[in-house]
Amino acid sequence: LSLDDLAVSLQGCSHEVRISDFFQALKESLKSAILSSNQPIAEIVCYGVGNFGASKGCAPMFQLAFAIAVREILSSAASISERETSDDCCSHGCHGSNKVNLIPMYFYDPCMTQQESIVLERNSIQLITENERGRRRVQHKTLFLMPHCPLALYSNLIHTNWGQLDNVIIFGNLLSAYASRLGEVKSSVKLLQQVEPVWDESVLPISK
Repeated sequence: LSLDDLAVSLQGCSHEVRISDFFQALKESLKSAILSSNQPIAEIVCYGVGNFGASKGCAPMFQLAFAIAVREILSSAASISERETSDDCCSHGCHGSNKVNLIPMYFYDPCMTQQESIVLERNSIQLITENERGRRRVQHKTLFLMPHCPLALYSNLIHTNWGQLDNVIIFGNLLSAYASRLGEVKSSVKLLQQVEPVWDESVLPISK
């Protein structure tokens, strides 16, 4: 696909994502989670999305469109929170901006093409230049979008942030399903089993 074709296809996928019942339900869940949290999500990291430039309307392109839509929701919520804080601190003659500042988003896929990297940069998505293998240490509350990633990637992420797991939010496969597979890589499964009693796991309904 050409760059223009990629841009048009991504725009179309983004529209389909935003009007889907699934995303509407997710949006309400996100809003509830944001309102109940005293610390907003500061950044988003995308692992395992895949080659979204392979063909028009392919699954990876929908996954990227979904990530962009989620960032818009979180950025809007963060901006509202910042304005409310600003209003509390500056209630006499100060006027806050209604501009929404996008929270940082980072992307890595080992098979990413040059054209795909250009599309990402045009959408204000920063490229991760090396394979972190999930070993990314967070400094703030971070949402990891990890669709269909292997067990090792989840395990590496959890192990790397063992002392600050309250700052890690994962959108991906059910970790409890991995933890119950005793026949798989024992060290990774054991790590998940240690964390399982304290994580908060929710299952999202699948709909069109």
